[in-house]
Amino acid sequence: MDLPIAIILIVFTIIVLVTAFLYRRQIWDEVEDLFNGDEEESPGSGAAAPQPHAPGEIMDDLLEQKEASEPKTSRTSPPAQAPWDSERDEGALESVPPAPSRGIDREAAPAPVTSTEGMAIVPETVKFSAYYPRETAPQVWQPLVGYIFRQSATSDVMKDVKEVLGARLQDFRRAEENARQTISEGALVTATPNLPGFQVNPPSLILGFYEQFHRFGFKVRATSAPLNRAVNGSMTFSVEGVIVADLPISIFVGEMVGEAMTGAVTKTPYNSIFCSYSHDDTQIVERVEKAYKALGMTYLRDVITLRSGQAWNEELMRLIEQADIFQLFWSSAAADSRYVRQEWEYALQHGRQIRPVYWQQPIAKVPDELRSIHFAFVPDLAE
Repeated sequence: MDLPIAIILIVFTIIVLVTAFLYRRQIWDEVEDLFNGDEEESPGSGAAAPQPHAPGEIMDDLLEQKEASEPKTSRTSPPAQAPWDSERDEGALESVPPAPSRGIDREAAPAPVTSTEGMAIVPETVKFSAYYPRETAPQVWQPLVGYIFRQSATSDVMKDVKEVLGARLQDFRRAEENARQTISEGALVTATPNLPGFQVNPPSLILGFYEQFHRFGFKVRATSAPLNRAVNGSMTFSVEGVIVADLPISIFVGEMVGEAMTGAVTKTPYNSIFCSYSHDDTQIVERVEKAYKALGMTYLRDVITLRSGQAWNEELMRLIEQADIFQLFWSSAAADSRYVRQEWEYALQHGRQIRPVYWQQPIAKVPDELRSIHFAFVPDLAE
C-alpha cells in the first residue's frame, strides 16, 4: 500500500473516532429511541411508521433534541402571546396583582394611620413643676406640691397654686422641667419626693394623666435632717419605671423659722426690709427694689439715702430694728466693707432675721458668726 493512501486512511479513521466520541451520547439516545419506538408500537395499531432520516439530517436532529431537552426560562420577558388571544385574556390579566417592586413607591404607598384605640399621643408639650418651702423648722409639717400639666394649662396651674398655698406662696420656691419622654393620655404618672432626713406623707402618689393638669399633694417634715443647713433632694416623676422628670428641691432647716412655718400664717407678712450691701453693688440692690415693690412690700428707700455716704449713724440702727427682714447682699465687696459688717453684727445682736443672698461663685468668705445661716445663691441678680 502506498504511503499517501495509508496516511489518508489513518486521518479518516481518526476523524471518525473523534466524531463518534463527541456525539456518542446523542447517537446512543437516538438508537435507544428507535428501539423503544419499535417495542412500544403494537402491530395493527394503524400508527404511521417513522420515516427514515436522511444521512445529512441525523446530526441536525440530534442537536434539536438536545436543545428541546433543556428547559428554557426567562427572568425578564413573559412568554409571547398571539395577537388573537389578547382580547380573550384581557380580563384575566387585570385580576392578576402586579409583581412586588424592590424599591419603595412613596407616592403609591398608603399614608401611615394612627390608631385611635388605646392611649392617644398628647400633641403638645407636657411640663412638670414642684413648689416647696424655702425653709422649715424641725418636726413641722410643710406642704409640698407637684404638678403635671400641658403647656396650655400653665395659667390654670398658677391659679391652683395660689389657692392651695395662699399667702404663703411667697415663702415657696418653684422648680420646673419639660417632660423628657412623650407622655400619653391616660398614662399612670408616679410622683416621689426624695429628701434625706425628711418624712414624706404619702411616700408617693400615682395619678392618671387625663385632664389639662393634675396636682400631687404631699406633706414633709424634717426629722433627722441637720440643723442650720440646706437639705438637697428632688421630686421624681416616672411612668412605668421610666423617669420623665426630676426636679431639684432644697429646703433650709433652722430652729429660728419654726414660728412662721406651722402650716398657717401666724403673723403678718413682711412689710419692711433693710438692705445691707456694699456701695459697689448699688445697681443690683436697685433692681431688687423693684421686685419688692411689685410684691407690695415697703422697701426702706431711706436706707439707700442714708448709706450713700457710707455713714454709720443712729438712724440706720433704728431702721434695722424696725425691719422685718435684714436682707444681706453678700459679695466680695460686701465681705471687705466694714460698714456692712457693722450692720449685720447689729442685726445679730437684736435678733433680726437675716437672709443672705449671693450671686458670685465661688462665694466670698463667710464670717464664722454667719456660717449657721443659709446663704441663697441667686445668679439672676448678676444679669
